[in-house]
Amino acid sequence: MCLNAIGIDIRDGHDFVPHVTVMKVTRPVVKTTGNNYIAPWLYSAYNETVWGLQAINNLHLCSMTDSRQGDEFYVTKTCED
Repeated sequence: MCLNAIGIDIRDGHDFVPHVTVMKVTRPVVKTTGNNYIAPWLYSAYNETVWGLQAINNLHLCSMTDSRQGDEFYVTKTCED
C-alpha cells in the first residue's frame, strides 16, 4: 500500500524477480551495435567464480518509466513510515 501511495505501480500476473545489476550496456552502445547484451567472451572466464558475500546497506527502488535524474541515475521513490 505504501508503494502504491507514492505512485509505484504494482502489477499483478508477473513473478517477482529480485536482481542486482552488476554491469549494463549503455544506450549509445545499444544504438550503435543494435544489441543490448554483453558479449559472453567478456565474462565467460568468470562463470564459476565465487565472489563472496556483500552486506547490503542501501536499496534503491528505481522507476523504470520515469526519465532519469540529473546525474543520469534512475528516478527513485521513497516510502516513509
